[in-house]
Amino acid sequence: MQTEFTGRQQKVGKSLRTLADEGLSRIEKVLGRTASAHVTFSMERYRHIVEVTIRTRLQIIVGVAVSSDAGTALRNALEKAEKQALRLKKRKIQLHRQSKDKTAAKVQAAPGKRAVSSSKLATSPALVEEIAVELHVVPSKESVARRPMSIHEAVKEAEYRDREVFVFKDHSGDIKVLHRTREGMVQLIEVS
Repeated sequence: MQTEFTGRQQKVGKSLRTLADEGLSRIEKVLGRTASAHVTFSMERYRHIVEVTIRTRLQIIVGVAVSSDAGTALRNALEKAEKQALRLKKRKIQLHRQSKDKTAAKVQAAPGKRAVSSSKLATSPALVEEIAVELHVVPSKESVARRPMSIHEAVKEAEYRDREVFVFKDHSGDIKVLHRTREGMVQLIEVS
């Protein structure tokens, strides 16, 4: 990585250069060799300000830190820049890892053309498996009643907790589910 050092109102010592090179080598492992860096040291009264600017082909990463010690400010600025580089790398990996089936299912029809219905997409076994894998389960203790209750009590409890889905047992021990539709109506689903 090509590195430039600039010292404003102070000299950049050898120890600061080696510290910067070590930090930039870690960032270089994440971004690759195509990046270039510019490290600026400046001082205002008793505060040392360090700005690390890394230019990649697609983005500019900037880490700025202020401290009473130049070494501490440099470490903090490099840490901020490294976090940004890792975030950029993670985003890039996530974009490349989307399968073609998922992107094909999400494609909408062009203006003036008819869109393919979701029932036609779900008939394909490959797409059904993809959809089953995408389920995201979030455990929620607030959506399940802890004691048996009547239907009226369950409706009041679901409204009080502001839940769209509420699971409870009635007094006979049968499991029932209350579901609030988008129109605001409450539906009772009995599980047998």
